[in-house]
Amino acid sequence: MIRLFIALPVEDDALPLLGGVHAAIGNRGSILKVVPPENYHITLKFLGNCDDDLARRIESAFGGLHIGSGVIAFTLRGLGTFPNIKRANVLWCGLETDREAVRALYGKIQGFASAFGFEEERRDFVPHLTLARVRRGRKLSGEIAGYIEANSETVFGESSFRRVVLFSSRLTPQGPVYSEMVNLNLGG
Repeated sequence: MIRLFIALPVEDDALPLLGGVHAAIGNRGSILKVVPPENYHITLKFLGNCDDDLARRIESAFGGLHIGSGVIAFTLRGLGTFPNIKRANVLWCGLETDREAVRALYGKIQGFASAFGFEEERRDFVPHLTLARVRRGRKLSGEIAGYIEANSETVFGESSFRRVVLFSSRLTPQGPVYSEMVNLNLGG
């Protein structure tokens, strides 16, 4: 079995933009499981565990997928939590981007996955960058909640999505290890 997902990776040039945030939340291991910056991505479709034959077919078909998109610029703006600050499960950074371009790409990926029998998402796609997950049974401290609220509108910087990637994910006690299986360039 191979665990697969399709995502827009955050490129290396954008990682320093959130360096201050990572420094502020990175030493909160008893409360937060922080996503390493090299793993930052926007998930377009989580496929989950696939048997080897299905994974090979997905990999082969994904390599031939015509995306027809251009590079998608974005601004990293604001911190928040899902579902809310009092019952937070996920700490995220917001994205301001060309929503139509992202929705079109998201629709193509949903259609691609449905051709392999994966159910299409019913929820509206809200692009966001997961920075950390709150550990089970824990709540955000007042200090962390205050930091999130103080930065709810902060603009951290601009970059662009240049690739869509089929990733494999191997779970380890230290966290997931992602491997790029197929890269598709978004640039013209």
